[in-house]
Amino acid sequence: MTVDPSLRAPASSAPPALAAFRGSILHFQDDPGRAPFERAAHEYLPDGLLVTADGKVSALGEAAALADRLPPGTPITDYSGKLIVPGF
Repeated sequence: MTVDPSLRAPASSAPPALAAFRGSILHFQDDPGRAPFERAAHEYLPDGLLVTADGKVSALGEAAALADRLPPGTPITDYSGKLIVPGF
């Protein structure tokens, strides 16, 4: 099947739209029912930062470590005191 080139979305050279969300973060690295006992299936960050690029998670970690690495002007929505559970 051939696609008419005029129907394709133009290639974008614009940088991805970044957004960051700060709060308590609980994320799962494995299925809790299947994870080996020696390794936790989850990670809890009391003061975490979730960074998205074009709506997809691009970084996750401690806010103190990630905030300084964000490009200037990146919006950070503060959900301190709230729980963020990526993927739900």
